[in-house]
Amino acid sequence: MRPGFAVLGAYPVLDIVEATDDGLPSLIKAVELSGYFDSGMHGWRGWGNDITCTVVWDGDEPVVEPLDAHGNPRGVRLFGTL
Repeated sequence: MRPGFAVLGAYPVLDIVEATDDGLPSLIKAVELSGYFDSGMHGWRGWGNDITCTVVWDGDEPVVEPLDAHGNPRGVRLFGTL
């Protein structure tokens, strides 16, 4: 797994900040994508924000949890907003 080439929990990975002893990501920088359809002159609009997420591994499946600015879990939908 390399930053820029992986998606964990529907979040594109920008950087692996920390890893487990097995080499699996445990803390990542990721992108939270957002978007909507503007029925005016623009059509689809989209953007992304950098976020930090913890990654807990349940067997081979990653469980990704976004963190707020203080490092606390924050409530967002599992797959972001897009």
